[in-house]
Formats: sequence, C-alpha cells, structure tokens
Amino acid sequence: MSCTGPRAEPAVCLVGLRGAGKSSAGALLARALALPFADLDQALERRAGSVAALLTRDEPAFRALEAECLAETLRQLKGSGQGGVLATGGGVVLSPASRQLLAASWTVYLDAPPEVLAARVGDDPSLRPALRLGGPLAEARALRVERDPHYRSVARTVVDASRPLEDVVAQVLAALASGREEDRPFGAILPPVQARAWEPG
Repeated sequence: MSCTGPRAEPAVCLVGLRGAGKSSAGALLARALALPFADLDQALERRAGSVAALLTRDEPAFRALEAECLAETLRQLKGSGQGGVLATGGGVVLSPASRQLLAASWTVYLDAPPEVLAARVGDDPSLRPALRLGGPLAEARALRVERDPHYRSVARTVVDASRPLEDVVAQVLAALASGREEDRPFGAILPPVQARAWEPG
C-alpha cells in the first residue's frame, strides 16, 4: 500500500574543494530549477561570524558547528516541501555527522584537477587561512588526496568541475534527470529533455 500525500523533495548538495565552483554552480542550478538556494558558509557566518576566524581559532569546534548548521539548513530546505540547492564548504566532509547528512541527500561532487583549483583560488588568503604550506597548488593536491574518498562516499554522482560553469550545471541537470521518474528528485519538474535543452539565460 503506497503512502498518500506529496513526497518530500530532497536537497541537492554540492561538495568539492575550494575553487570547484560550488557557490556559483549552486546559484545557477537553483535558478535553472526555480528552487531555493542556500550557501552553508553564508549560513555559518550569519550564525557565528567569520568562517576564516572560526576555522583558525578552533577547527574541531568549527566542524561541529558546521554539522549543526548543515542539519538545520537541510531541515529548512526539505521542510519547504520543494527541496532546494545547497553549496557546502570544502571541508564539510571531514565530519562524520556531516557525511551522514550528505549521504542521505542528493549530493553531487564537483571534481577538478588541482591545477585548475589552484588557478581559480590564486594567492588570495581572504576567504580562509591556508590549510597546507607551499601555496595553492600544493594545498589543492594534498587536500584532494585527503578528501576525495570522502566526497565520493557521499555523492550520488561526480561531475567535471573543470568545465565552464554552464557545462557543470548541465552535467548536474543531466544526472538529476537520469533514472526512473519515481526515483528522480524533482521528477515532476525535471523531465530528461529539460536537462538536454536547458541553456543559461
């Protein structure tokens, strides 16, 4: 016997290293789907101040707060009845609690070679403190080795984030539209043809 009432749509969560384009792709994806968009780092800053300062002061405490904020944001998106798109921070997968939440969502890993990530990030330290010595490229290489297994463990699909932004969003839309309609998130508004035909406005 099937349950009655509308199904609760999931949140589409974007994970990946700094420079993968999670916030930019997330905002464009949400626009394409006509759904709410949330940025986890922005939510954290509204709640507790500068992400960079929090991370520098006490990373374990920051990760615990990040997991709480992730849970709260996902509850808000899913509780809306229509779901939404959430861009996460690069280190969100370091927390087991956060990984559990992401694995239960429709998570997409935006993957790109370290060289691409480093070129996008550059030497600007304003977003947060460096996590590894040796500059952006050394950091991107080290963090990719450390975090790639975690990203893949929570992701439903992996997309090539080295592509132009519009191509990245098209890859995510195609992944969302694949499979049986009853298994697809947003099945009522995202038939497969939409993913092939969508172009940025």
